[in-house]
Parts: sequence; structure tokens; C-alpha cells
Amino acid sequence: MYQVEIKGFKEFGKNLDNASKELEKDLGTAINKSIALISRNAKLKTPVRTGNLVKGYRTSFGRLEGTLANIVKYATPVEYGTRYFTGRFYLKKGLENSVRGIEGFFKKALEDVVVKIGKLWYNIINMAYTNIKTIIQDKLKALVDSNGKTYLKDVFVYNANKSSGFAYATVVQSISEGEIIDNTRVERVYEISVKVFQEISEDGKTNSEAMELMTILEDKIIEMFDNDRQLKVLGVPSCDRVEIVSVTNDIMQNESPYIILDFEVRCIKILDKIC
Repeated sequence: MYQVEIKGFKEFGKNLDNASKELEKDLGTAINKSIALISRNAKLKTPVRTGNLVKGYRTSFGRLEGTLANIVKYATPVEYGTRYFTGRFYLKKGLENSVRGIEGFFKKALEDVVVKIGKLWYNIINMAYTNIKTIIQDKLKALVDSNGKTYLKDVFVYNANKSSGFAYATVVQSISEGEIIDNTRVERVYEISVKVFQEISEDGKTNSEAMELMTILEDKIIEMFDNDRQLKVLGVPSCDRVEIVSVTNDIMQNESPYIILDFEVRCIKILDKIC
């Protein structure tokens, strides 16, 4: 099952003991409208062969939360893609096309409360796409040369030893840890390993060609992180800061030799404690 969730308002409500029932009602209305809007826009982008994917959407609502899910078994691989075909990202596109409308719903519901609680998206909306690995995956896929051609054939969010071609990359979370900063905040640290693979072969790239490509990719990926220190999605930060800890270059032997470019990346998030 593949789904988008809007939640977190229960904790929000606990910290606003004096919040009126009218405010809760307005927030509930905003959530309901948001889920309905995402559903409509996602259906417009959903691939249609048998019609099952379009019919597979389900919504559910609780107190100050809502969920949109697609219960069809193959919804996730069609969304993200596999090693055999490219993802269609129909739910992502539906979500992106809904952002302006959702923002309007919550601005109307919260009015000046929005200003007091800060950036609504960052603090209280938790969506399927805001995990750090998939954000980095999307940004790597967007790297293109001067002709608009992507540098990477595939980008996986797991350890993969096969791809549809070279170069390809993997994004794997190696460590996550937390530390209490003070009575109101905690720090979360996520260490991510980003590896880029390029084969050296007679049918593919020569050693000098492979090295040249990896030098370009090293510069491009470093520039990508330097220019986006908060890994923003639709203008909203997914972390407080990201930093490259190390970059290494190695040659490994499989059926053919290949070059591995390894970035160790640290992502840091400062979160409010919920007591």
C-alpha cells in the first residue's frame, strides 16, 4: 500500500490548551480539503491501463489527521520505478500540483496563528516524500549536463549491485542518532552514504573516460549539497543543515573493473520535544 499522510496536529493541539473548538474544526476542514485535492490531482496523473490504480485510492480521517492511500499491490513500484522501468511519480506529481491549494486552506484556517507557530509545513505535515533518502535520490536524478541529459542512469535508495546502465548511484542511511539539546529541543543526526558506480570496459567507457566522468560527478554532487544546505523540497527545508563529511574514490573488481565514488553525508535536524 502506498500513501500520503497529513498528521501531527494531535501534538499541536496538546501544546495549545486554550485553542478553541472552532480552530480545531477549521483545521479539520483544511485537512479534509487537502486530502481531497491531493486525491483529485493524483488521479489525473495516475497511469491508466486497467483502471485499477485510479480505483485504488482510499481516504481515512481521524482527529486532526488524514490519510490518502492506494491499496493496489503494484502502486509503489509504479510510483518509484524498478530496475526494469522508470517510475511514473503520479502521487508525487499530484502532491506537487496541490501545494498552492493546501497552503491556501491552512492559511485560511489558521490566519495569524500560522505566524505564531512558524513554518506550518516543516513542523506539522509529515508526508511520504519528506524522508531524507528519497529527497537526495530526487536531487541526484535531476543532475544534467549542458545538453539536458541526466548523468545517472539509476539512483537506488538501497544497496544495489545491478542497474540498467552506468553510471548509477545508491543512497543508503548508515547511522541515525539523537541527542537532547535542552528542555525543548532534540537534535537528530542522519548519516547517509551516497555511492556512484562507473564501469570500465571495452564496450563502455575507457579508464580515462570513466575517471573524467567521475571527476565531473564529484564536482556536481558537491555543488548540489553546497547550494542546498537544507535539502529543500518545494521551498521547505527537510533538515537544518547538511554537510559532506568525506569523499573517497576507489577501484573495485567484479566482472569488469569499476570506479566507486563514495560521499559520506551528515544531515542534522533540530526538532521540538513533545513531552
